[in-house]
Amino acid sequence: MIGRKIEAARAEGATQEAIREFLQLYEQLRVELGIHNEDTWNMDETGKALGVCANTRVLAGSQKKKAYYQSPENREWASIIECISATGKKLRPAVIFKGKNLQSTWFPSTIPDWLYATSENGWTSNAIGTEWLQRIFLPDTTPSEDRWRMLILDGHGSHIDLEFLWICKQNKVRLLFLPAHSSHILQPLDLSVFSVVKRFYRQQIQELSHLDDAAPVRKERFITAYHIAREGAITERVIHAGWATAGICPLNIERVVNSSQVAQRAATPPRQDQAHLAESYLSTPCGPRQLFIAQRALHREQSISRKAHQLFEKAGKAIAIANTRSAALEAENKRLQSQLEALKPLQPRKKVRIDPNQRFASIDQIMIAKQASALLEQQNSSPDKEKEAEKLAAEVAAKTLQSMCSEWQL
Repeated sequence: MIGRKIEAARAEGATQEAIREFLQLYEQLRVELGIHNEDTWNMDETGKALGVCANTRVLAGSQKKKAYYQSPENREWASIIECISATGKKLRPAVIFKGKNLQSTWFPSTIPDWLYATSENGWTSNAIGTEWLQRIFLPDTTPSEDRWRMLILDGHGSHIDLEFLWICKQNKVRLLFLPAHSSHILQPLDLSVFSVVKRFYRQQIQELSHLDDAAPVRKERFITAYHIAREGAITERVIHAGWATAGICPLNIERVVNSSQVAQRAATPPRQDQAHLAESYLSTPCGPRQLFIAQRALHREQSISRKAHQLFEKAGKAIAIANTRSAALEAENKRLQSQLEALKPLQPRKKVRIDPNQRFASIDQIMIAKQASALLEQQNSSPDKEKEAEKLAAEVAAKTLQSMCSEWQL
């Protein structure tokens, strides 16, 4: 088996309880608001280095152990916002380049009808997220009737911005936020679409490297290559596979919570004869007593020589000496660790995580409080202006006619 790395927060945060609670909340909201599958959407961002390719197969001589080929290793970063529906549709993407302003030289002769933006680091921001919402999602997903829409997304900062939440609430868009560190299990885009798009994109970059001797992939070529890749990769079949694997559409809670990525499956128990051997001389001894028990078990099954008995005795003494030394070192380590803990500075306060779903549900109260605060501030500033005017009028009235006249001598 080949292991694949995963962040510790993802491995520990995606619990069966959190996933079950999320899927039950999804079904509850879907029934209460009467949300149809065609009005259920998933949005997420993905990052891409413009010209990085993966390893590939090449033809080389049999005497060579490895072969090199030229690759356009341009690591300039770009982010793409994609959105898909539970019925297999996809929206126009938003592409975010690193820079201050868009340049005409970045675009090919045939420009795809996407949303293009820039940021300092090539990542999304609150303003870009709100612009995507108003220019792409709301107009392109308007239902034929006055129905609620659902948008499933992660808790990125640009998604829990107050303006973003308020615009969604005004347009009957119910936001449903994924549990923390669970997008690799519950996000349809992560489960199927992004991996297929990246594979198609790498193929486009490799073809370009063969045609132009691995010239660097600039933004113009990136747009063309990504357009071809997403048109070939984001199909209805791929989109449906992502929703089904996430257990959302069709709803299948048990499939997700009992998957190998979530459930900690018990190891296959050994057979009776293997268990007997494991309990006897084949189990690793932790001390001289366990080694003596293993010696007797082995002697009952087969005859062992005198030299083998002496070897067991010497091994038992060596284990005892090693255990004694280990205990002393462990005690010393605990003492030193206690001293380090006493000298360690106080830990900084950690930010308390707020459930974005609860924040969206109370967005009306939040906006009312903000408006009331602004009105109160305006009212508090009005008496100050009135007092300043009264003070100025009193000062003018107190002045005598002579003090306001100017005397000139010629």
